Amino acid sequence: MSKRIISILLAIVLCCSLLSLVFAEDATPTDPATSSGDTQDPTATDTAQPTDPSGDTSSESSSEPSSEPSSEPSSEPSSEPSSEPSSEPSSEPSSEPSSEPSSEPSSEPSSEPSSEPSSEPSSEPSSEPTTEPTPTHTHAYTLIVKPATGTEDGALKEYCTGCGDEKATPIPRIDTVRLSNTNCIWSGNIKHPKVLAVDRTGKALKKGADFEVEYVGTCRDVGKYYAKITFIGRYKGSIVRYFNIVPKATSIRTVKEGAGKLIVSVKQRTAQTTGYQIRYAVKKSFAGYQNAYIKDPTITSRTIKGLASGMTYYVKVRTYTKVKFNGKDIKLYSAWSDAVECRTK
Repeated sequence: MSKRIISILLAIVLCCSLLSLVFAEDATPTDPATSSGDTQDPTATDTAQPTDPSGDTSSESSSEPSSEPSSEPSSEPSSEPSSEPSSEPSSEPSSEPSSEPSSEPSSEPSSEPSSEPSSEPSSEPSSEPTTEPTPTHTHAYTLIVKPATGTEDGALKEYCTGCGDEKATPIPRIDTVRLSNTNCIWSGNIKHPKVLAVDRTGKALKKGADFEVEYVGTCRDVGKYYAKITFIGRYKGSIVRYFNIVPKATSIRTVKEGAGKLIVSVKQRTAQTTGYQIRYAVKKSFAGYQNAYIKDPTITSRTIKGLASGMTYYVKVRTYTKVKFNGKDIKLYSAWSDAVECRTK
């Protein structure tokens, strides 16, 4: 009878210990060390075990429940499973974080590399093409000029020594070259008429860049001179353009009408002047004209005879100067004066 009482007491003590363990697990996180089931509940060891009066120590029960059936019958053995949780770890995952790695994907970032592509740039070279622009070739052109002439177009060629690329720009031929004035009026100063040159497209060529000019002679006195134009740069060749320095013009002072004659007086011009030329005609256009000369510049009057009586005549005058050019005597004339209308008697 005493053994049965002792067994009942031991069962009660064991149930109390189990309940205290369950309450402790619900209150605090489960430690991996304690969850393995290797340690015993301290309350179970500190509980005083009742001794058998007979002194038999084999009847003492351990704090851990034994899977072997007890030799002593329980006061109320129950076939129903206990509703209280056991101290063994549950197969259900704990809500508390565990130190053991979980098979479920963790929401926290892992130190292990992820199979998903990272948004951060990787130091490893990528097989995908980079967006950085590839370096382009910078052309280094060598300029080759085929100059244009007065009869043929030229070309401006640019050749890249690195890649062999070639560009060609046509240079239109020289079309017109002239002087701004071919009859400069003598004034005692040097006369250098401007050179005007254009290509076949009408583009003006520039002095110093496309051509140079040399004026031959003093270009001061009445005479015949020329300018030598030498083309440079994109143009090649040379050409000569002539110009004159002519004496100052004169005018008719008076015309006296006579019977079949006219007496013409002119304004005197002696500087750089050889004489005067008088032109007269019955038509205002001077068609069918005749000439009369005063060969001394100091003489300013000339009588023109043999004219028809009662006829209207038109008269004008100009100066001239005799000069030598290329070893020959030539006459250089001034501009004509205004025409005067008169009538013979």
